[in-house]
Amino acid sequence: MKNLKKVAMRESCVSKKAFTLIELLVVIAIIAILAAMLLPALAKAKQKAQGMRCLNNLKQLQLSWIMYSGDNGDKMVPNINGGATSWVTGNVSLSPDFTNVIPIMNGALYTYSKNVGIYVCPTAKAIKPGGAAVAAVAVRHYSIGGRMGGDDATEAIVMPAPTPPAYKKTTEVRNPGPSEALVFVEESANTIDDGYFAVNNFAQWQNSPSVRHALSSMFSFVDGHVESHRWKSINTEQGFNVTPPPPFNPRNIDLGWVQDAVFR
Repeated sequence: MKNLKKVAMRESCVSKKAFTLIELLVVIAIIAILAAMLLPALAKAKQKAQGMRCLNNLKQLQLSWIMYSGDNGDKMVPNINGGATSWVTGNVSLSPDFTNVIPIMNGALYTYSKNVGIYVCPTAKAIKPGGAAVAAVAVRHYSIGGRMGGDDATEAIVMPAPTPPAYKKTTEVRNPGPSEALVFVEESANTIDDGYFAVNNFAQWQNSPSVRHALSSMFSFVDGHVESHRWKSINTEQGFNVTPPPPFNPRNIDLGWVQDAVFR
């Protein structure tokens, strides 16, 4: 009899500790509500962290660019369409170079920061380059504005007369000045190719910036600072030779901002 009483008491205790189905559903509902409230905040925090990593990559590239100039009598690192003496070689839009770090390591800038990871934006998605069967993340997402260490003949093609000269030394940067003259650009996945970011002097994009960071892109400048710029009219990864939408007032605000950071 005593054993039966003990068993009954244990069962009674167990039954008192157990949740009912309704209580379990209430707990699950509360957890779901809390998750729904927290997930957007976590997503924003992740996005911000990735943006900071992207800016840090550009900062390291910009410091490398400055160190190269310091070691070479103020001369800028060559930026000649991915050529053998350029800051990067090859063409990242084509399958052989898309996932190949050798063109980066062969570039004139690599010796100043031997880390291929700083050439990659952490938010970039896998895509299929020309001639590839499998999607992958490119090994480079940044380019240098063509006027910085660029080739005069190429600049003449990009910008009809009067063509601003391509800078060869950092001391030549005048208009805009060093704090406003862009160097590195986070480029659109649809136009990034040879490391040379071409900017026209008329109302049309040639190469295009990226919108990876909540419709923003990252830039570095001659004086060494980096910043994120949010676009007003660009809402997608643009291709080549895109005519921006109106109103122009008297020109598109986004294209105008980039042009002002290249020539005035």
